[in-house]
Amino acid sequence: MIQKLPRVFIGVLLAVVLAIGLSAPAYAQEELSKTTIQILKPQSYLYRVNSSSIKGKATPFYVDILGMTIDQNMDTPCTDDPKQICWREFYYPNVVQGRIAVYQNPYEGTGTAKGVITIVVDNVAVTKKYLEDRAIPVSSIQKPGNGVRLAFFTDRDGNSLAIRDNKGTN
Repeated sequence: MIQKLPRVFIGVLLAVVLAIGLSAPAYAQEELSKTTIQILKPQSYLYRVNSSSIKGKATPFYVDILGMTIDQNMDTPCTDDPKQICWREFYYPNVVQGRIAVYQNPYEGTGTAKGVITIVVDNVAVTKKYLEDRAIPVSSIQKPGNGVRLAFFTDRDGNSLAIRDNKGTN
């Protein structure tokens, strides 16, 4: 239970920040944002997922398939030993707002990300084909409204990811 507290705290904190930002009236959002920034001083966001093997599964997936870069400053040495605890962060070089942190821990299950990491792309259909060409199953493209198109897939540890664009057409 204690091992899950940081994840629960981050999830609750993120939910509160998102709820305030999405539900408050425009005039109140500005004041709440100022308060939140003063307290948290956010620079970006980080989404953590678990992996049974950072070196064997996560790194090839996030680097070779999704084209992300390993942050050398936030990288602990990972071996092939599944009992090793280590951490690696991935990012897109031209996108500073978000990162995916992959945590290898033999005491954590895989596929336990409760939210969905959404990667905003230029074209969902093209990205869907790219992933499928690399043997990554992707859901059908969904249109929830407001021109948004989404498709869902998982990494090799079962963590949920989505691709999204705002083109509103297939």
